[in-house]
Amino acid sequence: MDAPIPARNRFLGGLKWVDERCEDLFGSTFAAASPKQQVALLTVLSSPENATPADRSGGEVGQGVVGLDD
Repeated sequence: MDAPIPARNRFLGGLKWVDERCEDLFGSTFAAASPKQQVALLTVLSSPENATPADRSGGEVGQGVVGLDD
């Protein structure tokens, strides 16, 4: 079953954001980052106490992805 277009667009936008944030932090896309770098980024995004506005945006992206099944 396909997701509704708005949900799909949020999901794809979230993936793009993760790649861009990873490039900002580590100089590579999420897929090309080392496992340690991937875990570091996901840990920051999952923290309710994100330190920067950019990371807070990522937390919102993560919440949107979690809510796709709504």
